Amino acid sequence: MPRCLGAQHFYLRQTGPAVAQLPLWVFGWITTFVLIGWVLLAAVGIWWIADALLIPAAVREHNARAAAGLIR
Repeated sequence: MPRCLGAQHFYLRQTGPAVAQLPLWVFGWITTFVLIGWVLLAAVGIWWIADALLIPAAVREHNARAAAGLIR
């Protein structure tokens, strides 16, 4: 569940995508009864699939920069 909430973006200090993904997920669930929510949840699902492919490399890069002392 944290991945759907954009937690990985907070870890990587990518606040833009994190702040965008969190409301999409929340409003998606809140509005499922009027069917609009399913569209939002589908968008989050596609985003989640893209993140599943892209985040591991971003985490490796972030951790390498942190180990080198480039990130506080």
